[in-house]
Amino acid sequence: MKIDLSSDEEDNRVHKKEHPEKAIETVVPKKKRNSILLLGQEVLTDKALLWRVKWGQRGGGFFTVVALIFYLLIVDVVTRLLTIISGIIAIIFMCMLYYKNISFNIVKQVLKESNVVFMILLSTSVFIIDCLRPMTSMSPLMGFIYMTVTYMLVFLDALKMKSRIFLLIVGTLCIMLNCYNVYGETFLNWDMDIVLFNYVINGEKYTFMKRATKRSMYLQILLFSISGVKHIFKDRKMEFMIFINGHIYRTTGTASKVVKDKTFSMKLEKERSMSIGKGTESILDHATSSRKRMNSINSWAETKMNTIHIMGKKMMVDESLRRRVRWAQRGIGFFSLIGTFCYIGAGSSNVGMRIAAVIFGVFIIFFFGILYYKNLSYVIMKRLLQEINVIIIIVSSLSLWFIEIVRPINSMSPILAFMNLCLVMGWLFLDAIKVKSRIFVIAIVLIYILITFSSLVRSTFANWDIGVILFQYTIHGKEYTIMKRATKRSIFLQIILFSMSGVYTIFKDRKMEMLMFANGHIYRKTGTASGDGDQRESFIENFPRFNFTLNPLLEMEEGEDGFSSK
Repeated sequence: MKIDLSSDEEDNRVHKKEHPEKAIETVVPKKKRNSILLLGQEVLTDKALLWRVKWGQRGGGFFTVVALIFYLLIVDVVTRLLTIISGIIAIIFMCMLYYKNISFNIVKQVLKESNVVFMILLSTSVFIIDCLRPMTSMSPLMGFIYMTVTYMLVFLDALKMKSRIFLLIVGTLCIMLNCYNVYGETFLNWDMDIVLFNYVINGEKYTFMKRATKRSMYLQILLFSISGVKHIFKDRKMEFMIFINGHIYRTTGTASKVVKDKTFSMKLEKERSMSIGKGTESILDHATSSRKRMNSINSWAETKMNTIHIMGKKMMVDESLRRRVRWAQRGIGFFSLIGTFCYIGAGSSNVGMRIAAVIFGVFIIFFFGILYYKNLSYVIMKRLLQEINVIIIIVSSLSLWFIEIVRPINSMSPILAFMNLCLVMGWLFLDAIKVKSRIFVIAIVLIYILITFSSLVRSTFANWDIGVILFQYTIHGKEYTIMKRATKRSIFLQIILFSMSGVYTIFKDRKMEMLMFANGHIYRKTGTASGDGDQRESFIENFPRFNFTLNPLLEMEEGEDGFSSK
């Protein structure tokens, strides 16, 4: 059955002539007066929400500051009690702020971020430890308040409405709180001589101390939160997510295949053009003319074999570079595998296996030098050095080497620690290598994880560094000790946790399009790497589990007397 639309179209044209302002609205919808843009959706607000946000931020910020002041001045039961009361009142105001002001879609995405998951697990562990081994009768309450504050910090992204001043206050207070906790577990008499648990392996008794464990947890939470707090201070317009990031594509410099970072792309293109050189250009010209002249299947196949995509551009690869990369990867893989078995099998007493591990380590460094020679992108390398997790992993590895120099368990310890440092540097900057195979990258990552995890296990369940004192210090007549075993265990755990995001990216990114350790910003109002959402592939489309149905309570439309439900 045919439907005649001519009369309807005529009526529409007449309507647009009589009401041109309404015709414009149908083409470009105007944003309503009391609404915000969140993940590409317009969310309307009501007066009650604005009131709760206003007083929730004021009360939460004020009583959080008061609680921190009392916490810093704790000298007796009274100040400890005032800290708990102020903290509970601050939590009540924060609950008022979060009530009907949270996006559960963003909560789901926040929980996919590795640093957020680790912060939640670590803060929960602190609360559990304070419940099982309390220093005072109020320790469980203090642990609960600390856990709640950490939760509210990591879910700031999910708040639909908030002010930048409030974010600055919360971010600053959380950094100060964790710094003071690390200070208290290091230089004050917190949790002195409290044994967390004992265990016996092969007749040897081992002890976990509460003081060292909590110090490690506070330090991990502090380091994981630095990146988010940095975004709070840097993003003055509150355009970006705080803890949600997208891995950067090596061709664009952003978290999108389409949206480009002009500065990054320009530097990358300049480096690419400089690396080609006249010799490579002549090879490309010769291959093109040969392909036109011969036009045969064999010549086409031969040319294709010498062509690869580097940084989004098709270019010819010199045969010497191919040969170097091929044999360097084979050499690194072979000697890394043998060296790993020697290192793990050596333990703390087999001198021969340790010497073999050192020899194989020298070969690994040599082949890494061959792999990196004329095969390194300095633009990507500089970009990697801007990432917090990369800096933390490098500093942690340097700390392990320094510890083994100052307090070696045997004469080979400093050399093996240096080999470990070289391996860490080698795999951290695999992103900056232009030509490499995915199998090689996966093999290096697995070897790296195996070595680090075995070191963590041995610092926990083996007799490594038993009774070795890293350093002692005296404050107000009291002597404090930091043990080498607990410190190394904390560092190994820290390296593994900060590497998890990169390891996950390696296995997920089969086409090797993204950088393992470099992250890009995601806009709040679009949920993409673009501020206007104008891109073919969005952050939202990459996470199909997102459900962007708005809360019916917030689906309001403006009426004559305020906001009324649809």
